[in-house]
Amino acid sequence: MSRLYKTQPAIYAKSRAWLAKCYIEEGWLYDAEDVIRNMQRDSIHWSARKEWDYTYADYYIHTGEYEKAIATNQEAIATYNDSIAPGNVVIAYGEQANLYAELGKQRAREWFLMGQMQAALGNNVEAMKAFKHVTKLNPPYELEFNARICMTEVMSVGQSKKMIGRLKRMARSDKNKEYLDQVYYAIGNIYLAQSDTAQAINAYERGAAKATRSGIEKGVLLLKLGDIYWDKERYNDAQRCYGQAIGMLDKERKDYEELSNRSKILDDLVPYTDAIHLQDSLQSLAKMSESDRNAAIDRTIEALKKKEKEERRLQAEQDAQNQMNGGNDMAQNNQFGNNTTMQNQQNQQNQRNAQWYFYNQMAVSQGKAAFQKQWGKRENVDDWQRVNKT
Repeated sequence: MSRLYKTQPAIYAKSRAWLAKCYIEEGWLYDAEDVIRNMQRDSIHWSARKEWDYTYADYYIHTGEYEKAIATNQEAIATYNDSIAPGNVVIAYGEQANLYAELGKQRAREWFLMGQMQAALGNNVEAMKAFKHVTKLNPPYELEFNARICMTEVMSVGQSKKMIGRLKRMARSDKNKEYLDQVYYAIGNIYLAQSDTAQAINAYERGAAKATRSGIEKGVLLLKLGDIYWDKERYNDAQRCYGQAIGMLDKERKDYEELSNRSKILDDLVPYTDAIHLQDSLQSLAKMSESDRNAAIDRTIEALKKKEKEERRLQAEQDAQNQMNGGNDMAQNNQFGNNTTMQNQQNQQNQRNAQWYFYNQMAVSQGKAAFQKQWGKRENVDDWQRVNKT
């Protein structure tokens, strides 16, 4: 495009901006820098300036130059109104409303990005202002929700009580059922900022237990929780958190290597710390008086009863849900016939088989974590499941 329309400044400038963005996404930063440097020598057409603001911001973000990225992002925000149709162009009211809605959504995204960059630089006050601006622009719910979650990471101490109350109300809302891991993660962040580690751990654990997704959000929560357990030398709990998190996080994260190393260390260390903990507990129990020992045993029995009761309740809920789903399937079969059901099942199977398991690195990592949790570290040899090879 840039070769064909080199004599038309507007098209030439926009095509070069998109070429630079393609290079950035491919990771070819040197090529992107070359395009950007050559364009800086020439004058950029006014209609392509906003596109180049996005390109500059994208490049500076990928190179870690957040101060420059913030400056170019501010220019993009300031000029976003330029995308509205000129006054001499007549458009229908509905189209104009859609145009304003899209521009508002884009502007909210730009402010959210601004907050993330300010937070990365440690400018918490400016980051809080940016995230608040996102919530005022009536963005899509998921964007507003994430902005409120990010606000908990940069908020000042005086706002904590009000923010916790708001987050607890969000946790009770039905529309946030899929986001409970993020809500409790945010609550834990506030408690951690107040140095209330016990409450932070409790919030993070609730978030992990109530999570309905096994995605990056839960992985970040488990990583944070694992770091706390690591610092408190609760290595068994740290191994559990790191083992689950490692299959949910992207390998390109800066802290992924540290996470992987800690997970490997804990795999070797935890069997010994567990043995020490068990022996200490048994010796402590043996030194107790008979009445104290019986009281400790009674507490353990009571805890097991509560756990079994909770498991039975959850199983009953699951059975009821399965029965309800089964009833719906039968009704559907009666209405549409068995052929339709078989076709739907075939379509679902095709969707599941669309990507081979071993091409999905996240699924492979989760599988390895589940295997090691059950079997531990095993060599790739025959009869690997046998402990005693004799």
